[in-house]
Amino acid sequence: MQVGVKAVFLSLGLTVLGCVPQRPGPQIASLQPSDHEVATDAVYALEGSCQELLQARGATFEMTEAFHTDGGCGMDEPVMLRTGIAELGPDAELECAMALKWLDFDQRVIQPLALEHFEQPIAYIHQLSGYSCRTSTGNRRKLSQHSFGLALDVEGFELPDGRQISVQDTYFADSEEGEFLRAVAERACGFFGTVLTPNSDAHHSNHFHLDLDLRESSFCSL
Repeated sequence: MQVGVKAVFLSLGLTVLGCVPQRPGPQIASLQPSDHEVATDAVYALEGSCQELLQARGATFEMTEAFHTDGGCGMDEPVMLRTGIAELGPDAELECAMALKWLDFDQRVIQPLALEHFEQPIAYIHQLSGYSCRTSTGNRRKLSQHSFGLALDVEGFELPDGRQISVQDTYFADSEEGEFLRAVAERACGFFGTVLTPNSDAHHSNHFHLDLDLRESSFCSL
């Protein structure tokens, strides 16, 4: 995980540094609108494609080919995200818009909260699922946002000193770790369309579900 290296550059004002594949991303004009493309205006407000913005901000990722299934799943601009600010494990397959939103959330929310609560950054984030072609746990007649790469399930966080912060074990705890997790979830409601936590239902007892579906009213369950 190269935790020591990450701790150094994160402590320097959370400056985003890193190396990324030098493969150009598609231009905005080449992207075709679809029913599941959401909240991309802010992503593309700056000049350049989504991949170019990820690259410019220091994310480590691999571009993959667009695909769509007969069942309606798929991604127009998929990336395999390895590192935003903290390292993701395992790599997360996401629509580029979601990867860029996650990078923003990691930088602007997760890392400052970690420094506030633990006086050190988050070095590693354990994730359970990015893209996955499946129905929603809340409505089996509707595809989950995971089906479009617009959702990420986060199981826990790890500090440079090796301390683990598990969503399942400490979300409700009266501790610094519990306060950190609840603060992360609360702030997530300002970044994502849907936020689900262990307080939502049994399906989310061990992780945060964060997705970028802003077509409907935002739903935040803390």
